Amino acid sequence: MKGIFCHIFLLFIGLFCLARTAHADSVLCESYSIVQYPLEFTLMDFFPDIFPAFIPLSSENGQNQSIFENAPQWVLDLRRAEIVLFGTLPFTIFFTRTFMDLYRTASHDWDRRYAPWPFTAAGAITMTTDEIKIMFAIAVSASLVISVADYLLVSRKRKAASAPVIYE
Repeated sequence: MKGIFCHIFLLFIGLFCLARTAHADSVLCESYSIVQYPLEFTLMDFFPDIFPAFIPLSSENGQNQSIFENAPQWVLDLRRAEIVLFGTLPFTIFFTRTFMDLYRTASHDWDRRYAPWPFTAAGAITMTTDEIKIMFAIAVSASLVISVADYLLVSRKRKAASAPVIYE
């Protein structure tokens, strides 16, 4: 299951990177002579409707444009929550996996076959599919709690900064 997920993930990341970077140099460097290699191809050559040939990284005057420039505050808060959620997910998965392995070891009378990753013995017993599902559910829930806590802290800080100061 892990192997299939990793292969699909790497495939999509590779496809995006290949589609994103192939023709950008030829568009950006029109004043220079560009050597075209005969075997150079990208996904844009096969799927021109799905992958556009050039995605501008900056505006015409050279300044970066943000897609969130005129966005309402709730959109910015939602984007921040998304970033925090997916940013904390690898850490919560790691810690959840470690604590579940420690729990499994303790519940099986400290048998080394159930020990966490750096201490596993030869012939270690891996987690079952149900345990892996529980681990991912706990990790995603923990990341969601961290994201909501971040939202509450930032909104409270924003509200305190906009409140009028009363001097006594």
